[in-house]
Amino acid sequence: MGNDHLITRLMIKSHQEIDQRLALLEKIIGRDPGLADKSFLELKNLIEKHFLIEEKAIFAFIKKLNQYDGIPNLVNQHNLMLEILNNLENKIFSNQKLGISKLKAIIKPHRKIEEVILYPRLDTELDESQKKFIVEKIKKMIK
Repeated sequence: MGNDHLITRLMIKSHQEIDQRLALLEKIIGRDPGLADKSFLELKNLIEKHFLIEEKAIFAFIKKLNQYDGIPNLVNQHNLMLEILNNLENKIFSNQKLGISKLKAIIKPHRKIEEVILYPRLDTELDESQKKFIVEKIKKMIK
């Protein structure tokens, strides 16, 4: 498979890491508040890093090409998720109960758009040098 669908594979791997953290957080939310707080902050950092990678390595490049008109909607969804994460973080610091159902409800359709439409489209429509540029930027930012 080589470099075929490399953007898709890299970004789906990031989505899977987020899903794993979210599942862990869901398991421990009511059981261990201290561990749940730590787990939430790790999840928040992972999501913020994922958004940064998408917005700086992928969206910025696509905007220059005018290739995909759905970018503003995806960025708006990122902002909404960040707002939810910040509200959840405030709940942690005021010792309120965490509820992640609203976050999960937004993540699922957002992820589907990216995995089914955006990433595969990039892998098939961009030329090799464009894909290489994006992949190298993603890899640098993952480190």
